[in-house]
Amino acid sequence: MDWKDILQVIEIVAFIVGGFVISYLRTSQVVHRFVAELIADAEEEFAMYEKSGAAKMAWVIEQIQGFLPAWLKPFLTTEKIQAIVQTVFDKVKAYADIQVHKLQTAYDAWKRTKQAELEAEKKNAVALRAALDKQTKEHDEALSAALI
Repeated sequence: MDWKDILQVIEIVAFIVGGFVISYLRTSQVVHRFVAELIADAEEEFAMYEKSGAAKMAWVIEQIQGFLPAWLKPFLTTEKIQAIVQTVFDKVKAYADIQVHKLQTAYDAWKRTKQAELEAEKKNAVALRAALDKQTKEHDEALSAALI
């Protein structure tokens, strides 16, 4: 075996190991949590700007690249990091949408209950007013009859 063959074997092994590392990073909850935190930080960092999605993405990618060890950088290109970040963002957004839907459903149920209670109170108030008016009329009639 000459040096070219040895280098080719090392290159193949490095790509296989890199593929496993990338696969691990795509599924790792620790990485997902870290990326989600970076996304939240980017949201805060760029809160004052409208339509800053691309800037937020670039900032998150830059932060991740800063944390990567040198030996891993050739395997995790900007495109691969962007795909990981987009996957995490999509999952976070889907979770947030579910939570918003649950809160909206709970709020709508609470609102309907309160409206029903208000309608019942209005009916009670109308009934009490009618009873009070009747009682006042009877009292006035009795008082008028007593005075005559």
